[in-house]
Amino acid sequence: MKDWKEEARAMAERAWKEHRANEEAAIEFISCLAKGYEMKILVKEAYDIVYDAGNSDAYIFFHANRELIRTGGDGIGKDETIDNVILRLAYHIIRFKVEDEYYKIIFEELQEKVTNEI
Repeated sequence: MKDWKEEARAMAERAWKEHRANEEAAIEFISCLAKGYEMKILVKEAYDIVYDAGNSDAYIFFHANRELIRTGGDGIGKDETIDNVILRLAYHIIRFKVEDEYYKIIFEELQEKVTNEI
């Protein structure tokens, strides 16, 4: 399996191909892609994503954690364990990383366009 950051970049490229600069549609598409990624990863991978993001991508980790809290996903529900919370946090990390990569692609496209016009 690819590194989660590589997966995020690939998902962002897919969102760009399908929606270009239609930001609203792309963000909704990204959310679906991240949800699908969350459903296919194992709990250990979710822990690895959370750990790695906390150590190497503080900006993404902070925003994902804030979103987890804002949506009430930081609590352990009935018949849940901490693993469920970690999976939800991994989802938000992936989603925010894909969005970040999508905006980088837009920026790269704009840079290329400006460079070609000069």
